[in-house]
Order: sequence, then C-alpha cells, then structure tokens
Amino acid sequence: YFREKGGFCPSALPEDAQQSIKQLFTDLMASFGAEAHGVFHFEAKYDFQRKMPFVIECNCRMGSAEVYHMILTAFGLNLPLVLKIPMVSL
Repeated sequence: YFREKGGFCPSALPEDAQQSIKQLFTDLMASFGAEAHGVFHFEAKYDFQRKMPFVIECNCRMGSAEVYHMILTAFGLNLPLVLKIPMVSL
C-alpha cells in the first residue's frame, strides 16, 4: 500500500533504479509487438527492499494531472504540440 503525494521531474531516484524502470517499460512495450504505437502513459513504483520496479499503470493516453507542466518545465517540451506535429504531416 502506498499513497501518491506528488512527483519529481526529472526523477530523484538513484540511477540504477531509473535504469530498471526504463528496462521494465522497454520490455513491456516490446511485449505488445509491432502494433504498439502512439502515446503511452506509464507509471511505476520502485521497491527498494526488493530492488525492483512494479508497473502501476500503462494506458494509451497522454499523462494527466501535473505531467504536462512537469515535462514543460523540466525539458521544455510542450507535449500536445510535439504530439500534433507527426499527425499534421500525415
């Protein structure tokens, strides 16, 4: 059991924890096969006792709540604009 109290962007997790979460996401996407394309919202929790991540959520949608503002502030990416560019070029 845990309760979400907020988020950090970029992540405050140690590098090895971040890498294991990235690998979990990569493996999850690979399991969907070539049909998986588009936008995915992915959340995971890292268990420091077990030294491994667990998927909380993976859905075909853009992140909500603070995700837009965190990504814009931390990385300068306007997600709706970035996601719209490939669709316009079709």
